Amino acid sequence: MNINKLYYYFVLLAAFILPLSRASASIFVAVSIALFLFNIKAYSQYIKFFKEYKLAQALLLLMFYKLISLIWTENIETGLYTKILYIEWIAIFALGFYLKKEQVFSVISAFIAGMFISELISYGMYFHILHLSSARGCDSSHFMISISYSIFLAVVSIFLLNRILSKKYNYKEKIFYLVFFFTATGNLFISNGRTGQLAFFIAFFITFFIHFRLNIKTIIASSIFVSLIIAVAYNTFPNNFANRINLAKRDINYVLHRNYNTSLGLRAAMYIVSYDCFKKEPILGAGIGDYKQAPRYALKNNNHHFAKRVIKFISTHHLHSQFLHEVVSGGLIALFLLLYIYYQLFRLPIENKELKELSVLFGIIYLVGSIPEPLLIKQFPSTLFILFMGLFLAASKRIDFENS
Repeated sequence: MNINKLYYYFVLLAAFILPLSRASASIFVAVSIALFLFNIKAYSQYIKFFKEYKLAQALLLLMFYKLISLIWTENIETGLYTKILYIEWIAIFALGFYLKKEQVFSVISAFIAGMFISELISYGMYFHILHLSSARGCDSSHFMISISYSIFLAVVSIFLLNRILSKKYNYKEKIFYLVFFFTATGNLFISNGRTGQLAFFIAFFITFFIHFRLNIKTIIASSIFVSLIIAVAYNTFPNNFANRINLAKRDINYVLHRNYNTSLGLRAAMYIVSYDCFKKEPILGAGIGDYKQAPRYALKNNNHHFAKRVIKFISTHHLHSQFLHEVVSGGLIALFLLLYIYYQLFRLPIENKELKELSVLFGIIYLVGSIPEPLLIKQFPSTLFILFMGLFLAASKRIDFENS
């Protein structure tokens, strides 16, 4: 066996276990980074790899900029810790370089199989059949918090929906995917992760537009399907989805009356304070280590008459948005570089039609999910990002690089 084949089997296993184990996420990233850095004989091929693929260049640019931002960071310790999260993107390069494009489907199928097992455990917990010590509070997600799990569920649900609408699969396969789609979507709505639910609905529309022409009929049909899903979820899960919808309505009403002491209100307050930070350092930002410190300074200058709880929350938590995180820590340059990564993802020259569709849908889910949550600095969503960005990079390869 050569390195490529061994690594392929390792990635298959890692993709399957990822929804089931926190340790697997760390091991997967660590092994991938080690392989890429310590295979010195392949360095000449790495240069060709980076020259060939603009997505790899885009990822490297943001990583490099984050490293440079340590120069004007006051809190070096936090900066170094946060920088490590971006260094983990080296694993994307390992996936893109060592995997062959014909292996990508197998890895995606392994991930979907892992999510199927994960769902069985989740439903077992929800119906009080299983009781796991690893469960996070009252969430039905077992190894991760509900926000992170909702992103996993949104990804697998949309991938299944894409297969259902595709002409590639026969009716028997589509029946299985349809059942799995309903169970995955149901799981999404019993979780408390509104981030994944929002991303799911937006990606749902995009999936229909991918498979059918963008016209009035498609818009009406997709709207009806979304309305039906919402109605069923609202009436089937009154203690979960319905309750979150009602709370969201209440929170929006409070924000309109300048009361930010709610879940959505805290996020709205984050935008206000982030704008103050942006006005002070619009181009370069406060530095990679000062994304928490900068809002505290801004609140000292102008607390906008927020309640004490709101001020304390903003001063001690992350900014609850990947885009706000980039703007505050790295200014417009970091925001542009992040958006440039997604632009290059959407432009990937993937020959396989289904993989091309999945790359677009995955990018949509992460773009939408990054509005209310900093997905790229959370372990599980960050690892999922690494896995699929690497897979889509591998799928876009025109040639396989020489095994060294």
